[in-house]
Amino acid sequence: MPWCPICRNEYREGFEVCADCGAKLVEELGEDTGSYVTIVRVPTDHISEVTDFLDASDISAYKVEEVEEGMSEILAEEKNRNEVSFAVNTFLNKRQEEVDELMQKKKDNLAKVLASKEEKKDEKEEADKKEEKKKPETAFRSSKEKADEARNSAIALLLIGIIGLAFEALVVFHVLPLEINGLTGKILYGFMACVFLGLIIGALLSFSTAKRLREAIVDESGIKEEILKFCKEDAVDTALKLIPVKEEEDESVYFARMDFLKSAIRQEPKFKDVDPELIDGLLDENYQELFS
Repeated sequence: MPWCPICRNEYREGFEVCADCGAKLVEELGEDTGSYVTIVRVPTDHISEVTDFLDASDISAYKVEEVEEGMSEILAEEKNRNEVSFAVNTFLNKRQEEVDELMQKKKDNLAKVLASKEEKKDEKEEADKKEEKKKPETAFRSSKEKADEARNSAIALLLIGIIGLAFEALVVFHVLPLEINGLTGKILYGFMACVFLGLIIGALLSFSTAKRLREAIVDESGIKEEILKFCKEDAVDTALKLIPVKEEEDESVYFARMDFLKSAIRQEPKFKDVDPELIDGLLDENYQELFS
């Protein structure tokens, strides 16, 4: 007849597990010492994983007790303590190895994802740098920009000159309590008057320059249209034939085509007096349109 080694209850033939403690039944009972020790405390939801491992390892000298809500203990008789403890530790070590392996895989996968993102970021930055090199900033400024700059400079010079002369007049006519007498005073006042008058004259010249540049805006616009028309009709096709695209990111193609177009434009008699900076800026701004 089978017996429970923990509860020491006798069962009929056909039973294999104790209905009270879950221990595996044995054919004969050993000597009952009545002394049990706790081997491990495990959450009740996971206790079956430990007991299944013990049963699979033919360890039956143990019992399970729920000590508090959600927690259970595996106990063994003192004489079987080492056997059950070794089996339980083997199970726990095995489970820990599985957990560590799973965590390491997650870390490796995360590292791969981060490395992939970083690699894509580096590739994008490199592509952006190449794109910037393809189209370097030009120093060209249009007539409108030059005119605006000349006008702003003229206003600033005129204001400084007028304010300076007004200040000097207030001092000379004793409106302000600041006076320098003698030869030193005359030299200083004369020098200051010359400086402020020079600023006003410079302002007038700047206004004249701004006016001249604004008059040139229309002419510049017409020149630009003529240059672009010449490139589209006479130069671009030749440039495409002589300098075909080898690689999408080959910036040498950009520079070679730009040099070819500049040379072709300057060889045209009607463009010989055009500012080289205007040509450089115009071609740079319209490169994509010309070669699209």
